[in-house]
Amino acid sequence: MTKIEKSLRNLRNNPENARFAELLAVCVHLFGAPHHDGGSHIVFRTGLLDDPRIVIQSRGKSAKGYQVRQLLELIDKMERDGNHD
Repeated sequence: MTKIEKSLRNLRNNPENARFAELLAVCVHLFGAPHHDGGSHIVFRTGLLDDPRIVIQSRGKSAKGYQVRQLLELIDKMERDGNHD
């Protein structure tokens, strides 16, 4: 199991207490470098027409639970639609 797979498993198992570093690593792996990372928000372009971007921000060392859930829903959608490796 790769580091990204472990991070994704951790995000799925506990989205409310996920580490921001893991959320960021998964986003960079899936979408490449952030489009915008100034200030407190980091914006990634997803390349999807109906979900063109995902925005994340940290809460200290933790990720915000609703943003983790949004990413997980997007990943599930990408897998269903065949837009994911």
